[in-house]
Amino acid sequence: MTKQQIQDAYPLSYTQMGMLFHHQMEKSEAVYHDIVIQLVDLPFSMTTLQQVVGNLVSSNEILRTTLELSRFKKPLQLVHASQEIPITQLDFSFADQAAYKNSKLKWIETEKQRGFELESSSLFRVFVINRNEHSFELAFSFHHLLLDGYSLRHLTAELLRCYALALEGQAYEVGRSPAKYRDFIAAERLAIKSEATQQYWQTMLDSHVRSDIESATTGSSERNENHIAAVIPIEETVSKKIEDLSIALKVTRKAILLAVHLRAVSILSGQSDVMTGLVVNGRTEQLGSESVLGLFLNTVPFRANIANQTWSTFIQEVAIQEKAISPHRRYPLGLMKKEHEGAEFFQHIFNYTSFNESVHVKRADDDVRGFEKTNYPFTVQATYNKAINKPEIFLELDGSVYDSADLNRFVTVYQSIFERLANSPDTDFTLTGQTEISHRLLSAFKPNDITTVFANTCINHAQRIA
Repeated sequence: MTKQQIQDAYPLSYTQMGMLFHHQMEKSEAVYHDIVIQLVDLPFSMTTLQQVVGNLVSSNEILRTTLELSRFKKPLQLVHASQEIPITQLDFSFADQAAYKNSKLKWIETEKQRGFELESSSLFRVFVINRNEHSFELAFSFHHLLLDGYSLRHLTAELLRCYALALEGQAYEVGRSPAKYRDFIAAERLAIKSEATQQYWQTMLDSHVRSDIESATTGSSERNENHIAAVIPIEETVSKKIEDLSIALKVTRKAILLAVHLRAVSILSGQSDVMTGLVVNGRTEQLGSESVLGLFLNTVPFRANIANQTWSTFIQEVAIQEKAISPHRRYPLGLMKKEHEGAEFFQHIFNYTSFNESVHVKRADDDVRGFEKTNYPFTVQATYNKAINKPEIFLELDGSVYDSADLNRFVTVYQSIFERLANSPDTDFTLTGQTEISHRLLSAFKPNDITTVFANTCINHAQRIA
């Protein structure tokens, strides 16, 4: 590798470093190795796709980035002047839907085990499955430290926009931004030096207590290393009331969904002073930054006291705190941990996204859409689905920590909270609805289970000191 081959070099962000650490520590689990499969309703042409991908790689530095982990005092990311990303066509069995699904699952496992040579090869790979003359499946396999969710959607939309034009023989121009990913690295360094930001997080974390959510089935035989997940069912009437409440309170949908999550953490942890991890976007405000590809994420502590207030008041407080965090959102979580003797502030995180999908991406006719795994055992993915005009909440759990019984219990809590919020936004949520939620949870336990006896005692003597 010569100096002429390297266009730029700069440090990793703290979040990139954290992902790299957990990836190296848990290689067999493919932590932060993301695989995304999307159905594209366009004819497949390898020549055209190769041309468009090549142009996108030339226009986006992060797709030409590799890591240098040992030659310098600190790990660096190196931007190459050029980088070839080959496209591999996968040959799957189409005998029937089950065989096709099985082929995809086997390939995902093979790709996870393949991993990445972090210092000697691209961290982004492209695959295609040619389904028929009208559509194909496009798969990206990449290290998460390269791209966040927004960047991935932007890349997909730009790729398919150019690809569709090229298929029709039309000229296209790949977008180029005057902003660069290194600008975000510089902004993070400025945040680290800010005394106001340091003081903000010191106050937030003063006398903090973890709000752990324990499994109710310790030693369950169902435990494994697999990812388990579920969607929280939200009725149309509940969804409509939440939308109306957002307008009435003049808050974002995100603030309402975050408030629901915090209430769930309070119930499941048994604490009123709760702390969760909030995934935030640290993109810079400069011209063109919205089209730069990269990982702009940080996960920051979000602390709330859940006691003696109405839903409306609590939601407004959540919205105010989220706004207050914004100027300080780039202060790295890894540095907060270091300043607090390596403390782990939370085991659960909340991530809200609202992306515009490419018009050429369609929902596949199976549920195999790829793979992703973080180092957090309890993740809440929240979004607002514009296609159906309603919020969606996905619970993603580490199967080595929780089992299906835990998952069902958590779904019950979140669903019940949504219903109580929609029906009683101006009542004290710490009092009303608690018995109803407790009775729903009890239905998951066996009649003579010791946990049932304990839970019944709590219900019958709710006002006593434990």
